[in-house]
Amino acid sequence: MKFQAVPPRRHGEHGERAGTQRREGAKAQRRATGKGANAETREALQLFRQGTDSPPFHPSLRVRNMEGHAGVWEGHVTRQYVFTFHMETDADTGEPVYVFRSIGTHEAYRRP
Repeated sequence: MKFQAVPPRRHGEHGERAGTQRREGAKAQRRATGKGANAETREALQLFRQGTDSPPFHPSLRVRNMEGHAGVWEGHVTRQYVFTFHMETDADTGEPVYVFRSIGTHEAYRRP
C-alpha cells in the first residue's frame, strides 16, 4: 500500500482557464491548519493508515464518499479540519494507493 499527495497545480495546467484560482501549495495548506493541528493531524493519519491495513477506518475519522465528487472521499482530523483523498491502483503491484488531495479547514471542500 502506498500513500502520496497530489502536487499543487500550476496556473494554466490541466485545462484551467485564464483567471481561475490556482490550487494552494502544501506549505499554504499547512499554514491554514495552524500549528495546534499538527499533533492531531499526525494522530489522524496514523488511524487512517491502520484503517487501510485492517478496515474499516476508525470511527473518529468519519471517512465517507464526498457528495458531488465521484471517487473522492473525505475524512475528519477534528471538527474543524478535514482531508480529502482518492484511491488508485498501483500498476505494478495491484495494491491500492491512497492519494491525499487536500487537508485544512472546511474550505478544502471547495476544491477537493
